[in-house]
Amino acid sequence: MAKKTVIHFVRHGLVQNPKNTYYGRLSGFPLNDRGQLQAGATRDYFSEKLISAFYSSPQLRARETAQIIADAHKNNPVIVSDLLNATHSPFDGYPKSVIEERNWDVFTGVGLNYEQPQDILARGRCFIFEAYASHFEEEIVAVTHGDLIAFLILWAKGIPCTSQNGQLLYEDYLGYGCVNTFTFEFEGEWKLLGIANINPLLKGKFE
Repeated sequence: MAKKTVIHFVRHGLVQNPKNTYYGRLSGFPLNDRGQLQAGATRDYFSEKLISAFYSSPQLRARETAQIIADAHKNNPVIVSDLLNATHSPFDGYPKSVIEERNWDVFTGVGLNYEQPQDILARGRCFIFEAYASHFEEEIVAVTHGDLIAFLILWAKGIPCTSQNGQLLYEDYLGYGCVNTFTFEFEGEWKLLGIANINPLLKGKFE
């Protein structure tokens, strides 16, 4: 029977954001107290699992979340991957109210230098392919951002990868600190067996 390769995609914890800014790829923006609590609950969820590696987006909030989770696995450093980065958009530093007025659509009407959903999905899939090759039949954790996880879930479910479809997933799948687990198997070719979601702070789980 084929063994499974498991990638746990984790959304970072809640962020200190006193000016209510859309921060995207801006430097800074550490976890606030609630975010540290969320990351701690996620750490506890993984504490008894045999995790081979921990990966993180370059953003501070993701690196802090990943380090808190990795603390239960003392011999595993956090590896930073640009493939897990936040969405590259022109709205970094704008008041969050501007993004809310756009219904959180940071893709429509932007220049060619910025990312579209398919671009984010492409680098998310690239991370999966690289992780699958490096950690075949192992279990890893990747701390990243909501958009990347949303578009990977849409891809896995065969749903068109659009901003509107991605936003529909946030309430159920993409709370801060939530874990979305992708399980793969290889029998002549690799295939995705399924995904499962859990919010460790609430202990809520569904597939």
